[in-house]
Formats: sequence, structure tokens, C-alpha cells
Amino acid sequence: MVVPWRLLGALALALVVAGFGSAWQYQDWRYGRQLAEQARLNTAPPTN
Repeated sequence: MVVPWRLLGALALALVVAGFGSAWQYQDWRYGRQLAEQARLNTAPPTN
């Protein structure tokens, strides 16, 4: 049986890229609101 190494390599690369994109979206979803709240608190005028 001949193993198509280029095809397997391309498939592995596609899976890695898709996984990276999914992880990026997950992080954006998970931390986006927290970072926005932190930025809002850091730009608010100080109260005395």
C-alpha cells in the first residue's frame, strides 16, 4: 500500500490551522468581555 505522504501532511497542516483558528475564537469569546470591562475601568476618570 502506497502512503500519500503529501496528502497526509497537507491534511495534518489543515487540522493544525483549523485548531489554531478555533482556539483563537474560543479565547476571544471567553476573555473578550472581561478585557472590555478592564479597559473601561482603566479609562474611567478617578473618583475622589
